Amino acid sequence: MIRRSRGIAHINIMWFIVMVILFLAGVGFAYIQMQEVARLNDQNQQLQKQVQQAHKKLLAAYDQTLKISIPVGFRGAGPGAYTQPDLVRQKVQELRDLVGAGPSVKTLQEVLPKMVNLIAAQKNRIKELETAVAAAEAARDKARQATQDVRAQLNQEIAQLRAEKADIESNLRSQIKKKDESNSALRSDVRKKTQDLAKAKEAWAQERAKLVQEKEQLRIRNERARDKLALIGNPDKIDGKIISVSVELNRAFINLGRKQMVRPGMVFEVLEPRGNTYVHKAWAKVLTVDNESSDVAIRDLVDPYDPVAVGDVIRNQLYDPDVRFNFVLLGRFVDPLTKGTIKRILEEMGNTVSDHVTAETDYLILGRQPIGEGATPLEQTKDYAKAMQLSINVVPLKRIRSYLQL
Repeated sequence: MIRRSRGIAHINIMWFIVMVILFLAGVGFAYIQMQEVARLNDQNQQLQKQVQQAHKKLLAAYDQTLKISIPVGFRGAGPGAYTQPDLVRQKVQELRDLVGAGPSVKTLQEVLPKMVNLIAAQKNRIKELETAVAAAEAARDKARQATQDVRAQLNQEIAQLRAEKADIESNLRSQIKKKDESNSALRSDVRKKTQDLAKAKEAWAQERAKLVQEKEQLRIRNERARDKLALIGNPDKIDGKIISVSVELNRAFINLGRKQMVRPGMVFEVLEPRGNTYVHKAWAKVLTVDNESSDVAIRDLVDPYDPVAVGDVIRNQLYDPDVRFNFVLLGRFVDPLTKGTIKRILEEMGNTVSDHVTAETDYLILGRQPIGEGATPLEQTKDYAKAMQLSINVVPLKRIRSYLQL
């Protein structure tokens, strides 16, 4: 029992010693740390002093910069702004170019003397120019006075000449008046004869122009007549032929197409050659048109046992694949063949339809007589008379109605 108590006491002493050692070690470490903190505080105070000194120097430099910026100018916007170096450098270069200094001159201090010299030279030049201007003004005043003297003398001479001119004009007017009075009767007689001669010349010129116009129209008409084939009443005029037939469909193809100015809706008479004559068999209306052929519908077949066959020929007395004609429509045209419809059909064949008869007219198509009180018969109209004068073919509508089927 006594041994155990000693062991326990021994252990407690050891723990106490360990705790004391640890306490002393902590106290020593804390002391060391306090010494390091004190050293760092001293170092921080020194750095703060250095920062304060640098700040004072910076403020002094800033104040100095502001003091320089005031006389130099070229400052930025806002309070406390100072001169902009790039702008100063640009202006120095501009001044250097202005005074003609070389690229070696780079500072304002170097440019200013040259600028002062340039200004002094300009001032001297201005003084010289002012002296020259004063001399020029004196010469101008002297010349002005001389001009006034000359002008006064000229005015006096002009007044004298005007007086002499007035006397001469008065004498001339008196002489002219006497001559006018003596020649008045002659002028009146000459004027009357001149008027009579002018009227005679005008009447002769109108008659001559009318004859020349009629002669020219006849000449043009004769030339056109030689170049064109007769359209109406020529039984031998054949335009094309049937190249294929479908009897069941009453359809056929002809050897005329777009190249020959064939248009859908045109109507051709189908004829069968018999010896030296042609026999009417049917009518063929164009449905569709290709480049060199057209599809047609067979209509009004005369003999069902004699259908249209390959080799039959076709013609349209209002159509010619090689010649274009000029038509004029005169009179009344009623449905279904109104004037507008006939014009459209003829123009689709490549022809031209005009409003009045001219030397270029080939055919005059007559419609019905006009109706109403005071209506002029077709045979008494100007267009009909001109057609007779120019020997233009006059065709009643009923003769060509079959070729204008819709």
